[in-house]
Formats: sequence, structure tokens, C-alpha cells
Amino acid sequence: MKKSDATFDIIRTQGCSWWIHHSCADWLSAKVIPFLAHPENLPGFTLIKETATRRIFRISGRQSNSFYIVKIFYRPHWSDKLKSLFRASRSRKEWRIAQELSDGGVPTYQVVACGAARNCGLLTGDYLISKEIAGVQSLMTWLAEGGAGKERSFFEKRNVVEGLARFVRAMHDAGVYPSDFHPGNLLVGTDDGAGPRFYVIDLHSIKTNRKITLKDRVVHLVCLNSLYLSNADRLRFLVSYLGKGGLAEVSTEALAREIISRSDRHRRALWKKRRQKSLQPRHGLEKWNCDAWRGLVGRAVGSEEIVKSVRGDILGESKGTIIKRTSRTIVKEVGCSGNSTSWIVKQYKICGWLARVTAPVRSSRAKRAWVNAHNLVMRGIPTPIPIAYGEKRRWGIVRESFFITEKIERAEKGDLFLEGLAKNSSNFPNASLKEDFLVRLARLVRWMHQTNIHHGDLKAGNILVTVQNERPLIYLVDMDGVRIRRSIGRKDIVKDLSRIKAALSGVLSPSDQGLFLEIYGKDNTFFQDNRKRITENVERLAADKIRQKQRRRG
Repeated sequence: MKKSDATFDIIRTQGCSWWIHHSCADWLSAKVIPFLAHPENLPGFTLIKETATRRIFRISGRQSNSFYIVKIFYRPHWSDKLKSLFRASRSRKEWRIAQELSDGGVPTYQVVACGAARNCGLLTGDYLISKEIAGVQSLMTWLAEGGAGKERSFFEKRNVVEGLARFVRAMHDAGVYPSDFHPGNLLVGTDDGAGPRFYVIDLHSIKTNRKITLKDRVVHLVCLNSLYLSNADRLRFLVSYLGKGGLAEVSTEALAREIISRSDRHRRALWKKRRQKSLQPRHGLEKWNCDAWRGLVGRAVGSEEIVKSVRGDILGESKGTIIKRTSRTIVKEVGCSGNSTSWIVKQYKICGWLARVTAPVRSSRAKRAWVNAHNLVMRGIPTPIPIAYGEKRRWGIVRESFFITEKIERAEKGDLFLEGLAKNSSNFPNASLKEDFLVRLARLVRWMHQTNIHHGDLKAGNILVTVQNERPLIYLVDMDGVRIRRSIGRKDIVKDLSRIKAALSGVLSPSDQGLFLEIYGKDNTFFQDNRKRITENVERLAADKIRQKQRRRG
């Protein structure tokens, strides 16, 4: 037995060899391990993630406020099964790495048990049990919540950015190199008032006692540079990572240039991968079907709920409150059983000869909206959380489709929000709300264009605003017309900016519109290089749209 095994008991039960920590050996061996074949019967069972290679769930501990994370590893391919003849189990590998990280002062979860079962040398069972780290969430979730409506203060975000930089630098200096490094494998806790806490998880891909080269450091820094952070936050991160001593191998300026040059390629690869994942029944998504309907749904809702809703005539005329109706679309709000939040259901119909001709070769509008919504979430652009989409086909051709998102509570259209502020113009906070709204909208549209997203229909009804803690939060909706470009062009920018100008022209003064363009153009080299042509075209197109609107009203 190794020295690090001293605090573990080694037992064998049901054909499986286990290493169990002394502190919970009796409870695990009696109350948990015998039921792992059917873990749904364990107290507090909550499924966290399930893929072809692993199943991760949460169970209750002995005390009411303690929880454990259980991982069951699978080997679906014969090549992996044969490799298990010569390699240690994944649970044993994670147990060893967790011990090394703890000894080296790198925070991670505490492994309390690991077990492996073999038959003729082949691995048939592979289990890992660890204590849940309380009060944390993945860095990816923390950032996504900041983009999707949970307001982050300047100081909270600054502390997390600087703390993350110091954590990654300490990890590198300790010779710890995660091969699968991304925000989903970093946990952050910010609720104890003592500064942010970070933990590294998914330990099977981590290499320890490795000499971290400059190339290794750049790979990780490029990955983190692709997060939805402002240029100031990126600079703050790099300065905190380098610290007072910097790096002997390279100057700060050279390192910054290298990170910037590689970040764009990394982002493109990441976004392309996300588009593929959003159409695959894994990573939190599952397929569903009901009669002639087919589609995808997030596991948080589940296929059973969607099937029940479709069979309960969620798409019928009598269900829900109609928000908008045209010959091609119906938008309505539908209450969700067992949930305090409502759904927004957008139904699409095939109308017109062009739509019928292109239907066999084009994706449905609902499917396009689903993919675009996931792409916006990936980029940190606030949009309602996509719930599900469905298609109804006949002879392989889409006849109908629908797209479901969460409802943004107490949301107003952009122009109505500004009109409400104008009616109460004597109230001083309203003036700051208006300026804050313009600054946030300009930054949001600038980031959308810098990440090669062209919305195409940024009218007032597609810019929703809510107020949280006296700060406006902006969401972009109507995803089926969004275009993801290889490179955003001048025409795309002009179209989006002119739509905003025309939509808000009645409630924004020339100085307000100037403030919007000033913020939009900041740190935007493409706009600065083409400012004159873009602004002239925006003025012309916006004037045309305003005249068209007036003629329709007249």
C-alpha cells in the first residue's frame, strides 16, 4: 500500500474492489455501494450529466446538509475495453491525481471512495465518489448568468477575474496541466465574502509534475481570453497572471500579441463546435418525438414534459395567450405545469411559393432559431434560454415547426421602456437609466458584431428590457433571422444599426444617438476605419424605414 493510501480501507464487495476513506467507510459500504446498480433509489438522487462515457449524479449524505457526487464511467468501444487490460481504471487515476493536487495545494474535490470491477482483466465497473463542494458553480455557468440577466457588480467581476488569473498562475507554477482546460472544468464560489474560491475538476485529463512551457501557458490563456470579457478585464487578467515578476521567457507585450493572434482562431473553432453540439442529443440535450413531431429539448425540462405539452395541445388555438399573429407565425405565452415560469412558444408555418420551394433543402425556422440561440448564449449575448424545438414533416419536408424559450418576466420593448422614462423625466434616476440603457445596448451590439453575429431585425420589439437593482438588462429575441458570418461586413452593420435608429428615433434625441455611436465605436477598429460610409448609409436607410413606418400608419 502506498503512503497516500493510509487513510483508506480496501474492501471487496459484489465483485468490486473499493478504496474507501475511514471517515465514511461504514456508511458508504452499507447505504450507497450496494445500490449503485440502481442509483435512482438512493436518497436525494439528482442526475447532473449523462453521456456515452460517464454518468454523474448527486446523492444526499448522512447529514441533511451534506451531499456527494458519484461518477460511473463507461467504456462503450471495444478499443477502450482492451486498453483497460493494461491501464488503471479512470476512477483510480482521478483518485491519485486528487491526492497529488491536495498535497500540492491546488484546490479540488475530496475523493472519499473509488471502486473497480474486472472480469478476465477487462474493466466491467468503474466508480468514483467525492464530497460535493458547497456554494460553487462552474465558471461557464457564472459567466453565462452574468450575460443572461444576473447582474454582476464591477467589484465582483474584477475580483473573480484577478482571482482566476492568480489561480491559473499558481496551478502552472505547481506543474499542473489540465489537457481538457475550459471554463466548465473550473468551479468558482463567491458567496462567503472572503473573495472568490476556485477549484479544478474533471481530473482524469490533468498531468502533474510537468514542466509547464510557454506554449502550454499560452494554450490556457488563449482559452480563457475567449470568454465574454471586456478588453479591460482581459488586460486585468493578464496583468494579474504575470504578477510583479512576469515570465522570464517572454516580454509582456509579446505574450499579449501572441494571445490576441491565437484567440480569434480558438473562438471560431469553439463556436463551430457549439453549433454541432446544439444539434446532438448529449451535453444536456435529449431527443423527443410525439406522433409526427420530432425535436430536441434540454434535460432540465425533459422529453416527457414536452411530449405531454404537445399532446395537451400546447400548439392549439385555445391554449395560452396570443402575443402576435401573422400568416407565417404565431407567438404566445403558455403556462408550464409544475413551474413558476411561463414559456414563449413561437409557431412557424410554411407560406408562400418561395418557402415551399426551399423547404426540402433548408432547415426549419425553429431549428435555425434553436441553433442561433445556443450560439448567442455561447458568446455571452443575453437571450431567453432555449427550451425546445420541434418539426413536423411529411415526405421529408417540414410542414410546421415551433421553438420554445423561457419568458423574460416584466420585460418591455425598447421603445416603450424609453417612453416610460420620458413620461417621468422629472425623476433623476430615470435619466441615468436612459444613459445606462444606451451604453449597454451599444456595447451589446458591438460585441455581437465583433463575434460575427448579424441579427438582421433589431426592431424595438426584438430588444427587451427589464430593470434589476436599478440597472437595465437587455435581451435580444427573434432568433430565426440571425446570421452567423465568417466575417461581419459593412452591409450587415449598417442594417442592424439603421434598424435600431429607426425603431428608437421617436424617443432618442440626436445627442442620445451620438452617445450610442460613440460607445459602439469605442475599441471597434473596423467601425472607426469605415465610420463615414457606415454612418451615411445608416442615416439613409433609417430615414427610409421611418418614412415606410409613417406611410403604413397613415
